[in-house]
Amino acid sequence: MTNTTIIVNAALDAGIFTEEQIKQYLESIGELPLHTFNGWKERGFVVRKGQKAALKCDIWKYSKKTETVPAKTPEGKETEQEIDINHYYKKLSHFFTVAQVEPVQA
Repeated sequence: MTNTTIIVNAALDAGIFTEEQIKQYLESIGELPLHTFNGWKERGFVVRKGQKAALKCDIWKYSKKTETVPAKTPEGKETEQEIDINHYYKKLSHFFTVAQVEPVQA
């Protein structure tokens, strides 16, 4: 299940959008006007002070990490090797609607 599917289902369950509204948003702009604090910030908006999240749900986050582990060379020497330990995990995220944000003032 993708993050978009998770968010759409959660928004429907919470009554934030109707199925018709969701269909229109996805067809016209490809996403819902429902983003996290940082998501709105990236789009040039700020969440108004005192606003509470309109929606809270677990979405997939990606963790990109490397770990150094002991290893041996083909000649038998002790050395260290970096391995990738990238993975996805679920994280509770807080979403705000367009009615809860305003443009960033320069």
